[in-house]
Order: sequence, then C-alpha cells, then structure tokens
Amino acid sequence: MTTQPEPVNNSDDAPTVVPLDVKVLRTLGHGRAARAQLVEALMPDGEKIRCVEKVFAPGLLTRVIYRLSFQAPFAYQNNRDAILASFYRRRVASAVLANSNIDARIAKPLYVRFDEDSRAWVLAAEWIQGRGIKPAPADSKSVWRRFSFFRSKQQKEQSQTAEIDTLVSTMHELEAMLDECGLVGSGWQVAPRALVS
Repeated sequence: MTTQPEPVNNSDDAPTVVPLDVKVLRTLGHGRAARAQLVEALMPDGEKIRCVEKVFAPGLLTRVIYRLSFQAPFAYQNNRDAILASFYRRRVASAVLANSNIDARIAKPLYVRFDEDSRAWVLAAEWIQGRGIKPAPADSKSVWRRFSFFRSKQQKEQSQTAEIDTLVSTMHELEAMLDECGLVGSGWQVAPRALVS
C-alpha cells in the first residue's frame, strides 16, 4: 500500500515541505528504472525553485525482472522507506564527500513526494548547472611522441592531460571513497566501467 509522504529532514534544523505544485520544464534523461526531469517546484512559502526530480516509474520489463529477481515490486516506485533511504544515503555521501579532498560534490536532496500521475515515488535534488566535457586538442604527432624515447623533460611536462583523464581519475577516487565509507551499493554511479555513470 502506498502512503503520502511525511516531511523529510532536509537540513539540520528544518523539515522539508512537499511542493504545492510541480511544473516539468524538460526531461533530462530516461533510464531503465527512472526518468530525470528538470522541474520548477512551487513551495508552500511561495518560493519557486528549480530542481531535478527522479521519478521512479520503470517500464514493464524492468518491473518483471525486478519481481522475478527479488520476489517484490520495484522498491523505489512503491516503498516509502526505500525512497527515504535513498534520500538519506545521498545526504551521507554528500557530507562524506564535503570532508574529503576530492574536487566534486553531490547534488543536495531537497524533498521526497509521491507522484499520482506516475503512481511512483519521486526524489528531488538541487539543479547544478553543468557542461559537457571539453575534448582534448587534436595532436597530429601523438603517436610519434608515444614511441619517442628522445622527448625532453620540458616536452613531457608540457603535454596536456585531457579533461576526460582527470574526470576518470576523480571517478575512481569517488568510487573508492564510497566503498570505504560503507556506501558500497552507490559506487556504481561513479564507476568508469558503468555506462550510466
């Protein structure tokens, strides 16, 4: 049985208030288990906030596989406790990351609500404006340099590291940090070998 959400503690001293109205601005992505959408949420105090909602309404195939594998319905769609666990796991991961020396951050979870249209639970997090990865500049002599043993020390120091290399290195650090602090199931979200990360 699905129940309406109770307030979720959003900060150290204030409970989260479920928005009065949510306007979908655009869909950001659609995976097997959920879709991410940019929304404008009207809060009870009249403030409008732009955030990302993850709506856990998987398709039939995912639900069938989940049901056969776990002998239960898809938890994030149907179980309030499961979505609250996700909310708090994100808060813990964010706090751990904030106290590390890794140059990254996790979007702050804002609220949990039940979406009647999708018949699914929704987890909202702050919208962080990002950008795509900058490709490394073309280097017509990269093959020659790889096999050259005669490069000077200055040439080696001047060779640029592609942004993707830095990103992958950070992803490895994040995955190891999540595993070390007990958030083992969350590591796949930043694992370079996972297509969706």
